[in-house]
Amino acid sequence: MGFHLARRTLLVVLDSVRVAIIFDELGAIAIRSGFHCAFLLSRKILQENNGTARVSFYIYNTVDEIDKFGDILKDVMRNV
Repeated sequence: MGFHLARRTLLVVLDSVRVAIIFDELGAIAIRSGFHCAFLLSRKILQENNGTARVSFYIYNTVDEIDKFGDILKDVMRNV
């Protein structure tokens, strides 16, 4: 739930593509950016013109990788 709030705050300040680039540059973490096959939902209902950033975890992710994501997210939030 904390990540949801942080993600929304980030997207208000930064373009979704920029968020994806930051995670790639700081931690070699790939996240999705854009409209995720939901252009009309994003533009018309959510009033979001820059798309969204989405991260997905799965069983092959390690705890260290998840912690690394959290650390980068905290750093970005402090510097935005």
